Amino acid sequence: MLAYKNNRPQLLTIIKDTYDDVGLRYPFLEKDGKPIDDICPFTVFGCFNKGITIENRIAIMKKLGDKLGVKAKTPTEFNGIPILNNLKAWFFGFKADRSEDDIDNLWNLFEAAIKYADNPSNDNELLFITYFDKVRKQQGVKWNITVGLYWIRPLFYLNLDERNRKYLTQINTPYYSKITSISDLKQFPDAKTYLELISTCRTIFEDINCPHKSFPELSYAAWESTIIESQNDGWIFQVNPNYYDVIGAVKDLEIITWSIKQYQNQIKKVIVHICGFQVKMVEL
Repeated sequence: MLAYKNNRPQLLTIIKDTYDDVGLRYPFLEKDGKPIDDICPFTVFGCFNKGITIENRIAIMKKLGDKLGVKAKTPTEFNGIPILNNLKAWFFGFKADRSEDDIDNLWNLFEAAIKYADNPSNDNELLFITYFDKVRKQQGVKWNITVGLYWIRPLFYLNLDERNRKYLTQINTPYYSKITSISDLKQFPDAKTYLELISTCRTIFEDINCPHKSFPELSYAAWESTIIESQNDGWIFQVNPNYYDVIGAVKDLEIITWSIKQYQNQIKKVIVHICGFQVKMVEL
């Protein structure tokens, strides 16, 4: 990705071609509907790390990876990997709303983060701190930047998405007392605080009683805890009454086929009630 730091027009062409090849709508448009003329590396990673179907994530990763020269095998499972909200999948604002150097700063942070992770010297740490604290004040950036850092170096950077923040501040986790003594994770930290949180987690990993030994293990545990909590959740199936008589269908049909585009893995066989009628949901 760094090879395109100073050649972003070509990178945008590659991304546009990728969406065309997989048959998906190109999402990078300005308010006036024109394609964006610049992009940051974290937003590129967000192409395949947001709330879309697994099939589309795989397709985008495969095509984009091929065009960028990625040799690694395309993953097919994403449990525990933090994703972006589809409506907030950019790390920068629209052109009319952002400062001239916002995207440059994101690229500089991306490069500094890789250098610091691969060679954690004092100079590289200072460079990382400089750009992190610049970027954290920009429009479109908050907790999501820690997600982006985790994507590029998951063994080095701590993901502070909502799931991880909730998990780290739960009283019954091995992180609670030490993490909350640094931050309650309600306010987005500056670079030094963020690095202190990272260092603290690594220290806790070394404890023989800690069930996790890395940030990916921590993120997976946080993800798993939310899945367990959501097992009692309900699901709303939308229907347009102008096109589908759902009440009549429930009365007259033994089986109703409903297309599920999201959360297929979380939805289980259950008994639900629709309009007062008991309906059994089964897998096809």
